[in-house]
Amino acid sequence: MGARKSRWGWLQDGEDYETEFKSDRKQVSDHDLVEAVVCLANGSGGRLLIGVEDDGRVTGAVGRHEHGGTDPVRLAALIANRTEPPVTCQVNEVESDGSTVLVVEVPHSPRVTGTTSGTYLRRAMGQDGSATCRPLRAHELLAREIDRGAADFARLPIPGAGWEDLDPFEFERVRRLVAASGNRADRVLAKLSDREITAALGLETTEAEATAGALLLFGREAAVRTHIPTHQAAFQVQQRRATTTELATVTQGTEKETRRLLAGMVERGWIQPRGERKGRSWHLSAAADRELQAPEGYTRIRGFEPLQQEQMVLTHVTAHGSITRGQAAELCALSPSQASRLLKRLVSEGKLRQQGERKGTYYALPE
Repeated sequence: MGARKSRWGWLQDGEDYETEFKSDRKQVSDHDLVEAVVCLANGSGGRLLIGVEDDGRVTGAVGRHEHGGTDPVRLAALIANRTEPPVTCQVNEVESDGSTVLVVEVPHSPRVTGTTSGTYLRRAMGQDGSATCRPLRAHELLAREIDRGAADFARLPIPGAGWEDLDPFEFERVRRLVAASGNRADRVLAKLSDREITAALGLETTEAEATAGALLLFGREAAVRTHIPTHQAAFQVQQRRATTTELATVTQGTEKETRRLLAGMVERGWIQPRGERKGRSWHLSAAADRELQAPEGYTRIRGFEPLQQEQMVLTHVTAHGSITRGQAAELCALSPSQASRLLKRLVSEGKLRQQGERKGTYYALPE
């Protein structure tokens, strides 16, 4: 949770990533209270101060149980019972200027947590610099589970793959690498059998079932291409084409790491790049489409895209009167130079006319 402050230091510093204020003049509902806890738990943990206004004024917490008071143990139990996996909070009543403030200390959750009704929230910083709670979307849930080690796709079985798809030479290569390493614990692997290596790495593989990690580490190239069509799934984005940024989300890596991965796939003939560096996109090669029994995908991308782009630009101009190079680039997912070539071609064909100069240039329908 970071450096620990006094409770009144939290008030003076105001709301931040780890501190949330809740007015209790109309009594915070159990539902809203639990959602606030979930939000903090999916951040870095923190504390929820009930009975404090957004500006830091203490107005006091309303008693939630018998005799006008609040039982901290019961409130902590309510939070645990309404979160999944349960969040174990510490609840205290603190007096300030004659008013009671409920301080709910929320631990950082090693797993993504939600309410038992299925609500997932995360802590985030708004554009104005203030802390807020936002919905945790499906792809973010998956990414966080992987980052925290809660989901390990290397252990997933790959349908149709088995021990025969693993290459003995790849095991030998790993043995040579670990034997030459300076880490004594790693060198133990060099003395294990092939099956013992996969078991030691948590990638147990049987005759009829290989895990994704075992196939990626030790698989024959043909088997990897057949059984782990990661590239196929990635390129389903935007009709089998995707940008580096989009693929970085799929691979759970940085854009630099993703570009390095994509360069290797280009060398193997699996994919082809389109456009310049900033506006570059990627799609499956003709050879890969044939392997996947989908040659029409390559034809569609290479043959139909110019017609689609032309139609999109003309439709935009008809509807709005004109289009700029930047608008065309954004509309058709092109780089600025590609958009310029598209617009100049439409001008040369008499379908558009160019108006203005330099930064003021725009394109409209012929008079």
